[in-house]
Amino acid sequence: MRFILSSLFLISAFLAKGQEAEVWSLSDCLSYARENSITVKQAMLGQNSAVVGLEQAEYQRYPNLTGAASYSFTNGQSIDPITSDYVNQQVNAANFSLNSQVTLYSGGQLKNQVAQNELLVAQNKLYVAEAQNDISLSIIEAYLQALYVKENIDVAEINIATSTRQLEQAKTRHRFGELTAQGVAEVESQLATNQYQLVTATNAFNQQVLSLKQLLELTPETIFKIDTTTNLLTNQLQIPELVRVYQTARQTMPQVEASELDMQISQLDLEIARGGYKPSLSANARLLTGQTSTRDIDFFDQLNGNFNQQVGLSLSIPIFDRKQTSSEVQRALIGIEQARLQQQAVDKELYRNIETTWQNATAALSEANAAESVRNASQTAFLMTQQQYDLGEANATDLLVSQNNYITAERQYLQAKYAGILYYALLQFYLGAEINI
Repeated sequence: MRFILSSLFLISAFLAKGQEAEVWSLSDCLSYARENSITVKQAMLGQNSAVVGLEQAEYQRYPNLTGAASYSFTNGQSIDPITSDYVNQQVNAANFSLNSQVTLYSGGQLKNQVAQNELLVAQNKLYVAEAQNDISLSIIEAYLQALYVKENIDVAEINIATSTRQLEQAKTRHRFGELTAQGVAEVESQLATNQYQLVTATNAFNQQVLSLKQLLELTPETIFKIDTTTNLLTNQLQIPELVRVYQTARQTMPQVEASELDMQISQLDLEIARGGYKPSLSANARLLTGQTSTRDIDFFDQLNGNFNQQVGLSLSIPIFDRKQTSSEVQRALIGIEQARLQQQAVDKELYRNIETTWQNATAALSEANAAESVRNASQTAFLMTQQQYDLGEANATDLLVSQNNYITAERQYLQAKYAGILYYALLQFYLGAEINI
């Protein structure tokens, strides 16, 4: 029994070790999301569907082949379906055939449909890349937000350690009559406030990590932790030129190229529609045989004797189709104009997003640098007040006011810092650069 319990303990310890959380970097999150996001998988299915459509369009150039077989029973006066003789009796007849048809010319419609489906395959590949970009942007934002909240936790822990030390000093001074009970109560209140802020920051961090985990489509049982180290400092970041970012993104963003392909697809719609005005020519071939009960000949001998072959051409010339082709042409022209407007809208939206990101990055980094100076000054003031408090030259109220000013300045700096890093990372994304924080 003792051996069994020991074995179970070792197995449990091994499994627990195997369940240790893997630390995910931003790069890990981006790589995983680009492959496993539901939106990306849906876009990939659209691409697969476009490939099937292309194969189908290509095979429309080839002859088809169908087989047919029929059996009939007739009683009374009728025409024998095999011999075409008038008979007045029961007739059992069987027919067998192979039929094939191929389009020789259709006004260029087959060629244009293949070309259009090739463009659709290329366009759907771009839709996959666009879906990957969209999920990447969401991952970057969620990851940096988690880092921001984590730094708030670090600040809260430092504040708790400081307030704990201050409370010990306050109680000592109170025992020696150097501080009133009110002063001790004020320090206790500050410690409780800092502890509450730690709880709030911890909950916010857990929620943010959960949001990131959900973006990654991870299962609930997956143990997930992120790498909270960062080596970016706002004063080291250089904002790229707006025009350079836009010109680069204009050449590399998949939604731009997809809108350009949409224009070409719409133009091929017009060519396909205009093909309806032109005649079409097709060739057909047929192998036919049959058997009838009116002839006293062996079944297989009849099949051999009745075997015949047919080859023909079929020409179709459109004369009046109740305005069907004309309507298709008009709709195609409207589609071209819609594609042109959509292309302009995509380009305009891209520039608006880049310009907004560029302005936000510029403002946030400027605010971060200014907030850092305020934070440093507030920290210096707090340390000086702390020294004065230790020497009995400042009261508890002065100390707490100075500490709260420093805490506020620290939070404002962190907020501006991570806003600047986020917008800088987005600009690097539009430039096609690797994002390394």
